[in-house]
Amino acid sequence: MPYNPSPERKRTRMTKKQFISSSEDVLGGELVVAGTRIPIERIGELVKHGYTEENLQAEYPQLSQETVRGVLYELITYGREHIAELNHESHPAHA
Repeated sequence: MPYNPSPERKRTRMTKKQFISSSEDVLGGELVVAGTRIPIERIGELVKHGYTEENLQAEYPQLSQETVRGVLYELITYGREHIAELNHESHPAHA
């Protein structure tokens, strides 16, 4: 089942990129869960294949519930922003 936050989770406001980070010193600059070497690409693949928040915590027990929720929130937020950017580039406003 895909990730679908409950209404109480949606009310929690999280700042962008609090849970996802990148540094040339960690995995050559790949996006990772902040403070870890867990690639965000791996988290995205697991979610794509049906992992729930609970499954992710079982897979990565070192991550707190807050961190798992924050990473998922930021993945969704980044994904929407990226799609909007691509859409704008594909369909520029006509002058």
